[in-house]
Amino acid sequence: MSDAMVHKDGEGAVVLSEELLLQLKNDARDTYPFECCGLLFGNITDDGIAVIKEVVRIENRDSRRKHYGIDPLELLKSEKDQKVKGNEIVGSYHSHPDQPAIPSEEDIREMIPEMIYLILSVSEENVGRSRAWRKGRSSDLVREIRIYKS
Repeated sequence: MSDAMVHKDGEGAVVLSEELLLQLKNDARDTYPFECCGLLFGNITDDGIAVIKEVVRIENRDSRRKHYGIDPLELLKSEKDQKVKGNEIVGSYHSHPDQPAIPSEEDIREMIPEMIYLILSVSEENVGRSRAWRKGRSSDLVREIRIYKS
């Protein structure tokens, strides 16, 4: 990923509980050396803060080690189930086995503007850093946003 495509200014934020963060880390650990993937549900505040209330693990449909694929039907079912609870999709998550938690060129190409992309770095020894990213609506600029634990 080129430095010109990424900007770290802290714009926006993600808030999630320690329990949900642990769930994400366990998912990354359980699927290693393959990528895990799933959806982030909650709400976006008027200030643009993504409040994550639930995490839904989705089976990775891609058999390649460093890719992930989400079944569209599973996505729609999850979205319908969460809508009843008052939650909406605010983003997705996936792991980067043996790589930093920085979006790849492919991640950037596939990003939907304004959605949260939470990436977890994972190795055989441990789950490393978790970082959140968002692509702007009017450009291909990708910004890192802060993660706060509630």
